[in-house]
Formats: sequence, structure tokens, C-alpha cells
Amino acid sequence: MSKLTFAGSSRFDALVRDVFSGVDFTDVEDRILMDALNQVFKEAQLELIPSQLKKAMELNEQLRQRMGVVIVGPSGAGKSTLWRMLRAALNSAQTSSRHVLQKLSQTCLLLSSNTGRVFRPKDCENLVLYLKDINLPKPDKWGSSNLIAFLQQVLTYKGFYDENLEWGVLLAAMPSRPGSHRLCGSAPSIIQTESSYRPSTRLTSNLFSSIAWVARQLGQPQERYTSSLALLCSSMNRQHHGTPCILTEWVLSLLRYDLTADSIMEVVAYEARRLFRDRLVSSKDLHNFDNILSSIIRGDWGSDILDNMTDGFYVTWGASERAVMAPGQLLPPHGKQLGRLDSADLKQVIQKGVVMYSRDNKELDLLLFWEVCEFVSRVDRVLSRPGGSLLLAGRSGVGRHTATCLVSHMHGFTRFTPKISRGYTLKHFSNDLKAVMQLAGLEGQQVVLLLEDYQFVHPGFLEMVNSLLSSGEVPGLYSPEELEPLLSSLKDSASQDGFTRPLYDYFSYRIQQNLHIVLIMDCSNSNFTINCESNPAFYRKCSVQWMEGWSESSMKKIPELLLEKTGGEEGEKETASKRKNSGPDHGDLGRLFLLVHESCRDYGATPSQYLSFLHVYAALLSRKQNQLTTRQQHLQAGVSKLNEAKALVDDLKRRAAEQSALLKTKQQEADAALQEITTSMQNASDQKTEMEKIKEKMAQEVSKIEERKAKIEDELKEVQPLVDEAKRAVGNIKPEALSEIRSLRMPPDVIRDILEGVLRLMGIFDTTWVSMKSFLAKRGVREDIATFEARNITPEIRLSVEELLNKNKASFDPKNAKRASAAAAPLAAWVKANVQYSFVLERIGPLEKEQSGLLENLRKTESRKIKLEDQLNSVGAKVNKLKEKFQCHTAEAAKLEAEVTKAQDTITAAQQLISQLDGEHTRWNAQMSEIKSELDTLPIRALLAAAFITYLSAASEDHRRHCLEKWMSQSGLQKFDLRSFLCSESEQLIWKSQGLPSDDLSMENALVILQSVACPFLIDPSSRATEWLRTHLKEHRLEVISQQDNNFMTTLELAVRFGKTLIIQEMDGVEPVLYPLLRKDLIAQGPRYVVQIGDKVIDYNEDFRLFLATRNPSPFIPPDASSVVTEVNFTTTRAGLRGQLLALTIQHEKPELETEKTRLLQQEEDKKIQLAQLEESLLETLATAQGNILENRELIDSLNQTKASSALIQGSLVESHRLQASLDQERDAFLPFAESASKMYFVITDLSKINN
Repeated sequence: MSKLTFAGSSRFDALVRDVFSGVDFTDVEDRILMDALNQVFKEAQLELIPSQLKKAMELNEQLRQRMGVVIVGPSGAGKSTLWRMLRAALNSAQTSSRHVLQKLSQTCLLLSSNTGRVFRPKDCENLVLYLKDINLPKPDKWGSSNLIAFLQQVLTYKGFYDENLEWGVLLAAMPSRPGSHRLCGSAPSIIQTESSYRPSTRLTSNLFSSIAWVARQLGQPQERYTSSLALLCSSMNRQHHGTPCILTEWVLSLLRYDLTADSIMEVVAYEARRLFRDRLVSSKDLHNFDNILSSIIRGDWGSDILDNMTDGFYVTWGASERAVMAPGQLLPPHGKQLGRLDSADLKQVIQKGVVMYSRDNKELDLLLFWEVCEFVSRVDRVLSRPGGSLLLAGRSGVGRHTATCLVSHMHGFTRFTPKISRGYTLKHFSNDLKAVMQLAGLEGQQVVLLLEDYQFVHPGFLEMVNSLLSSGEVPGLYSPEELEPLLSSLKDSASQDGFTRPLYDYFSYRIQQNLHIVLIMDCSNSNFTINCESNPAFYRKCSVQWMEGWSESSMKKIPELLLEKTGGEEGEKETASKRKNSGPDHGDLGRLFLLVHESCRDYGATPSQYLSFLHVYAALLSRKQNQLTTRQQHLQAGVSKLNEAKALVDDLKRRAAEQSALLKTKQQEADAALQEITTSMQNASDQKTEMEKIKEKMAQEVSKIEERKAKIEDELKEVQPLVDEAKRAVGNIKPEALSEIRSLRMPPDVIRDILEGVLRLMGIFDTTWVSMKSFLAKRGVREDIATFEARNITPEIRLSVEELLNKNKASFDPKNAKRASAAAAPLAAWVKANVQYSFVLERIGPLEKEQSGLLENLRKTESRKIKLEDQLNSVGAKVNKLKEKFQCHTAEAAKLEAEVTKAQDTITAAQQLISQLDGEHTRWNAQMSEIKSELDTLPIRALLAAAFITYLSAASEDHRRHCLEKWMSQSGLQKFDLRSFLCSESEQLIWKSQGLPSDDLSMENALVILQSVACPFLIDPSSRATEWLRTHLKEHRLEVISQQDNNFMTTLELAVRFGKTLIIQEMDGVEPVLYPLLRKDLIAQGPRYVVQIGDKVIDYNEDFRLFLATRNPSPFIPPDASSVVTEVNFTTTRAGLRGQLLALTIQHEKPELETEKTRLLQQEEDKKIQLAQLEESLLETLATAQGNILENRELIDSLNQTKASSALIQGSLVESHRLQASLDQERDAFLPFAESASKMYFVITDLSKINN
């Protein structure tokens, strides 16, 4: 029964019970073994279901019979796990018999006995040799296998050759799937077969008891989950190749999340997507999966979590507690914790990672859209668990390599990729694997081994990687002599970890925990399917991630992101202006980009070509936009200057009329000024006569005044000294003397009489002692007395004081006064002097009055004199001013007369210039309108040209025309000429003169070669294109070498280092050593870049250019290479051959036609160039002219000469066009002959194919 499947065993059991109805059937039970199995399954955190327990017991029975056993079942059904658990409860494989013997030598001791040499197990009594995937080794051409034959011999004869072998038992596992081989010979007859099977829905329900238990702990009903999850598992197993391994992983992966009552359903659904959906290929399968998951989540669970999952990603950087790992530390058993981040937060994390990665490696040019976030999260989820490996299947350029490198760097893992060189063999790959395994197994580093299609240069590489994935070892990689010193360093670590099995098993265990293998394989590769089927560990041990492309929304978004990134250096205003003048917006362009790419998907268009398409578009748009904008600016400047000239002429005419009127006015003003000068001179003469009379009168009055003054002074000369002396005496009175008088209660009569006299003269009639004391107490009383003006004494006051003096004459006696007080004597003298002075003043009053009248008359006369002098002075100034005004008006009139004459001359010359340039003015305005129209359609035309360069370089002429017409129709563009858009006629003539065939295909291919971003790969059976390229690039430090040349690597390295241009001929394909150059995998080292070429790191020069060429019309270009090269097909086509034969026929029959045609074309192009140069010179002259161009005679003469030359060239071009039309008619006479010859060639070619 052990050979039967589950369904077959049930039918067999029923049949036996029917035949032997009276027999009691009981299963063999071994309670000790069953308890041990339960224990080891529990320790491994696995669930032991009854069917597994039954199979384990059957397998144990087979082993006890000491027979070889083959465990048969689908991949992932648990064959290896079943054996591993049984082996643990009871207290490996590979390619050839040599590896089996090597494994025996590692685990057994070789002893000598009387029967010969014998292998005995080292650490146990019996040895079980487990051979995994025993049916993988490919049989030879006779259908036999070295390994199977050897094992068959060992089992049949208990030894090999003539030496006895003490053998325990042989155990093998064999998956039942495509890609494997039948066991050869009679091996099945001598080996017992143990069948495994895929669990049913009822059994897988038990698998999710842990999820249900978690749900119950979080307050959710257990039954709500178990049945629906089992249904989902059954659907995945049936439709999407799910296995129990994946289902177990689904359950265990929940341990990586911080589960809550709200998040458990989302986490389960998220893990289901990662485990099942990520590996699906077709849109139908994806749709079916989404429907199944949606029906369970929304229908059975009644939740809307799927609506909230579109913007959420579970990554290690979102975990609430991020553990910091020490060097050499193993990852957590189930992997690092995962936490939820939305797309905005994840983009920030990725952006920081990109910055850090660019510091340590090459600069990473990464656009952050939704798929990038998803790919990074998917890679992060797998690489952050022990031994997590990836099979990234998809198309080139989708972002697999970038996501792997970035995530590895962000986790601090060591990334290793083989450096493929010429002559890279199994030995080199083995050495690389040894280095990787020692990093992971001995040093305990987390290592990412990154392998891509182009690195599998030998089929054996795949088998070695398969073995490494499957068991953590590669059979025969290490010899016993190499292993012993390596494993000795692991003894302490194994002891600390409690590892009791052999050290080599510990070494393999550490490799399986620390080594992450990432396989990047192109799904369009013809060997992709067979490579995966022949190496089951690729999809059994790796997490399969299908990354074939991007969503439609992302494809529309990428152009906007890329164009914003490339245009980031421009200011916002300038960018907005360009968008305004550049036709369609980014949304419409995104749709057109996607339409073009999708139309080429059937012809192998890849995501990397889409990015190349965008880069070519950006370069073309920028270059053409700059050219058109510069031309537009020059035309605008020229037209503006001509418009200014016209405006200036109008302004000159207006100003000339104004100046003529102004000239007349200025002349009239000069005459008026002259008349005013004459009048002013006459008035000045009259005023001088009056001035003389006034001077005589003033002399008489001055004489009389002097006479009166002498009399007054004679009267005052006697009394004035007395008054002055009295004032000085009063000023010299000391304040103490006054204070003494003021302190008296009752002053003496002398003091009282003197003070009374002082007060009366001062005009104070209160002569009481209190008033006197107040007067003396005033501040500045001495100054008031000393500065008293005697003219203020009225006759009444003087009479009262005289009475006082006469009445108390003794009191005013100087002796008596001095005796009374030191201050009294000066005051008494002051009173008597002022009284006497007052008498004198009264006597001379009439004289003073008369003198005052004389002074008043003198003042009036003086005022009149001053007035007359001022008038005379003003007349002089006025006359001088009038003279200046007269001179000014005369000068202005002369200047205006000169300006009017000059303006008339300028107007005449300007009108002549404007009339001559009127044609240019009209043409330039028309050209500006054309340029504006071209700028409006420029994005569309640049898009079509970029699409042609990227996608149609290898297509036939008919297909090219069809695609261009289709794209023009989709974009709404009416007319588009690729050749005139990308190059000039003169460039095409130069290419023809350099040997390029003149047919359309060759010309278009030349454009692709010179404009492509990727490296051109020329398919050139006739070698004419290659010879043209050599001639065209001869000035660019050109090196030409064959792929088979012995100095190939040296020449390549020197060309890269010194920035040469290298053409590699006779290419049979794309060598792996060229991939880093083709992909530009540059590494930044300070200010310079380096690139890996084989096993060397070479400085990369930015001037280096690479061209590949082959004469093979059908070279093999792998899918991953076709996305990094631009395939340019020069294979002969009917139209191309017709054009070439027409040229040859004319050259033979009428060579003068071809010569004349070429001469006319060259002449026409030269004339066009001259015309363009003249026009550019004219525009440049106008644009750079300073000031008023109408006054620049030299400029006007230069413009006239340029205009004349331009007219001559225009006439020559018209004549050239007429001659060309005539020649074309003569050439077309030979066209039917060339067409017939072209048809004959292809008919003969097709007959040759039939014959063969």
C-alpha cells in the first residue's frame, strides 16, 4: 500500500476488506516512534496530520527491511520534511557516483578487514544516505545514468568493482513533475517505492488552526476563518500550483506581524497575495485569484479591508520595534518583523536608501512610482528572513536588479555577483561559490548571491545553484582536505548552538540560514521554462516573483516623472512657459507614450526600451527646442529691429516737422531778445543822470548833520564824564554794602534821602523803607542803576528830585554819604549826575530834533540812491541775460537747422533700407509663425522620432511605414518627415560620399546609429554600413577589432580607459563581459567612475563609445541583451535593393546623370547653407546692433550687401530645382529595370530556400 497514492490506498483498502471480509485489519503501531514524531514535529513548529504519521510509519517499515526507498510526490508535498522528521525521531545527492563516494568518505571511516576495505559510519551504527531529486541527473544517449547504475550495483552486489562495501540502507526522493527523467535500467525493480500526495481540503483545514487560534485570542470567532481559508488553499492548490510548503509558510509568516483584532484579516490577505499572487503570470490567473480572495474577504468574512490595502505595504522599515543585528548574528527564525507603511512613507524610506546607496556605489537613477514600492516591499519581505531566496522572473528593465541591490544595501547585506570574463568556466564559478559559502557558513555574514541570465555561461552553473538551494551544499565542491581546516573553525560555534550532528551539517545549516540567492531570469528566454523544470529548487526553495511589467497608470506616470526630473534645473516660470508653448500636456503625452510602447509589445518591447524611448525623447526634445527657440529669438530680434526702424522713420518724420516749426520759433525769440536789449540800454542812461543829482543833495545834507552833531557833543562834553563816573561807582558797590543797608531796621536819614532820590529817578514813587528794602533785594539792582537811561527822566521827576536835593542838601554831601555807608556815596553821586544830565538833554532837545530830521531826509535819499543803483545793476544783468538768450536762440536755431537736414537724409536712407528688407520682414514673420507651429507639434514629432529610433531600428521598411502612419494617426499629426527632422540634407550627402548606400533604409539606419542612447548592434551582411561607420568616425580616435581577436580584452580595456570609439566586428552574439558596459553599470569612486570588465575594474571615460557589428543576417541576441542594445538591421530589402540597383544602373549607363544629380544636390545644399548663413548673419547683425540702426551707416551698407547676395542665391536655388526635376525624369526611366532586378534577386533567394 505504501506505493499507492492517498486515493489509491483508500480503494485498495476497501478492496482488501471486501475480499478478506472476516479478517481484522489493524495498522502497525509503534507508540514510542509515534511519540517521538509528535515531539520533533512540535519542536520544528510543524503540525503532524494523521496521513503524514501513517506515511512516516510506512517509511520506517521499509527502512527496517534494509531496502532502498524512493519517495514519490509533487514538489512541495513534504517529502524532504517527512524524511528529516523521521530521521530526527529515529535518532545526500547529487550528480554522479563520485559525489556519493565523496559523501561516504565524509561520514564513514575506511577500515581494512579480512574481506577487503569496508566503510563504517563514524557517529552511528547505521547510515542512511538520502538522495534528493534522484531522477534529475540527465541520462546519456543510451538512456542510462551513471548515478543510478552505481546505486543499482551497490544494492545488487553489496559493493562496487572488486571491493566489498558494508552498507546500511539507501533512501531517495523523486518528485513527480516535468523536467525530471525516468529511472533507468532495472533500478525500480530493486528499490521500494513510497508514494506521497497533495493534501486535501479537509486536511489543510488543520493547517490553519493556528490562524483560527490567533483569531480567537483577538476576540474573533474561530469558525469564521478556518473553513474559508481551507477553501482558499484548495483553490490555490488546484489552480495555481500551491503546495503544503507554501501553505505552511503562509501560517508561519504571520509570526512576523504585530497582529491585532483589526489587522489580522488584512495580514492574512496580504500574505496570500505575496505567496500566491506574486507568482502568477497571466492576467486571467490574476483575475481569478483576486475574485477568490475577494469572495472570501468580502463574502465569508464581511470585511472591506481589500479597499484599504492598495496603498499599504508591509516592510521591515515599518516595524514598531526594529532590532539591530550584530555582525555574524543570524536572522530571527521567522524573519525580521514587518510593519505597515503607506506609499508616501515608503517612498521617503526608499529615497533615503537611494541616497545612501549612491554614496557607497554608483549613482542610482530611480523613479519612485507604485511598482517600485511594491517590488522593494516584495524583495524586502523575502530577503529579511533566514535563507530567503528569490526567483525574479520578468522582462529586462522592470527594476528587479535595482530593487535587489537597494534592499541588500539598506539591510547591510554583503552582495556578491560573479565577475564574468572570457574563459569563465566551472572552476571559476566553483571558486566564487566557495567564497560565498565561506562568507555565509564560516563568517556568518548575510550574503546575497545575485545571478542573472547572462552569467549562466555553462549549463553546470544551474545545477550547482540548484544543489546549493536544495541542501546548502554543492556535491564535490570541497575535497576532504579542504573541508577539515574550514570546519575546525566552527567547533566552538556549533557547541554554543547545541548542534550535535557532524560539523559539515552545521556548515550547511549556516549556509542555508545566511545565504540569499537571487535569480534574475528573463521569462522570454527560450530556455527559461526548461531551466526551471530541470532545477526544481528554483521554484521550490525560492520565492517566485513574476515581474514582467508595470501597470498602465504607472506607464503613463513615468514620462511625467522622468521629464520633471530631467527638467529640474529649469526655473518654474521657464518650465511653465515651455509647457504652455509645447502642445500637449504630460497627461496626453503619457497616453501616447503608452500607446506607442503597447503597439510594439508583440515585437519584444521591454520596460528598459520604454525608458530608453523616454530618454531619447527627452534628448531630442531638448535639442530641437533649443534650436527652434534660438532661431525664434534671432528672428524676433531681427523683426523687432525692423519694426523699430519703421517706427523710427515715422518718428523722424514727425520730429523733423516739429523741429522745422521749432526753428522758426527760435528765430523769432532771438529777434525779440535783441529788441529788448536796445530798450533796456536806453532806460539805463536816464537812471544814471538822476543818480548824479541825488549824490549832490546827499552831500549837502551830510554837511548840515555834522554841524548839528558838533554842537550837541559840545553841550554834553562836561556832564557826560560825571554820569559815566557815577555809573562805574555804582557798578563797583559791593553786595555786602547793599546787604548791610538792607539789614537796618531804621536807616539813617542820609541813606534814606539818597535811596529816595534813586527810587524817584527810577520811576518808583513808593519811598517807604519796605519799598527801599525790596528794591535793594532785587537781583541785578546794581546793573539796573548803572544802565539807567537818563533820557527816561521826565521833567516832573527831575523837579521832585531837585526839591529833594535842595531840601536835604547835606544828605547828598559825599562825605556825609560815605560816612553813612560805603554804598551811599556812589548812589548820591549818581543821583546828582543824572539830574544834571537831564538838564543838559532838555537844553539840546531842539538841536537833536533838527538833526533827526536831517538824518531822515538823508536816509530817504540814500534809499533812492540804492534803488537806482539796483535798477542800474539789474539793467546790466538783464542785458547780459538777454545777450546770452539771444546767443542761445541763435545756436539752437543753427543746431535745429542741421538736425532737420540730417533727419531728411536719414529718412531717405531708412526708407530705402526698409523697402529692400521688406521681403525679409515678411518672410521672417512667416518663419516665426512656422516656428511657433513647430514648437506646438514638437513634442509629438520628438515622440515619433524617439519611438522610431527605439523600436523600429530592426524592422523592415514596410513595418516602419505602417507603424509611423499608425502613430501619426493616434497623435493627430498630419505630416512628419523623419529624415528632415533628425538631420539636414548636407549631412545625408556627406554620408553618401562616405560610402553609405543611398536607399531610405540605410539613411534611416544611419540616423538610428547616431541618435540612439543604447549601443548600436549593426546586422550588416554586406559590410557596407560598417565601412561607412569606420569612415564617418575616423576623426574620433577610432579602434576596430574583431570579437575573435586575441587582443580583444586589452583593446576593450584601453578604449574604455582612454575614451576611444570602438567598433567590434564579427559579433556572434553579445558576450557576457560586455554587459556591464552595455548597461553602464558604473561605480562611483570619488570624482571618477569605474566599470567591471571581466575580473578587472577599469576607469570609465565619458567619451567612450561602443558599436557592435556582425555579418550574420540572423544573429542570436538574448532577450536580456536585446534590451540594452539597439539592433540596426541593414539586411537587404526589396525597396532598399531597388534603390541601390537604380544607382548602380545609372552609374553604368549614364554616369553623367548621377554625377550631375550629385553636383546639383551638393550645390543646392551649399547654396542653402550660404543662404542660411547670410540670413543668420543678417539677423545677428540686426540683433546685436547698438542704438539707432538708421544712424549706423556701416550697418546699413552691410545689410544692403547681404541682401544683394541673398537675392543671387535665391535665384540659383530656383534654377537648381528646375534642373533636378529634369534629371529625376531621366532617372525614373531606369526604375522599372531596377524593380525587376530586385524581384529577381528575392525570387532566386526563395528558390534557394526551397532547394535546401
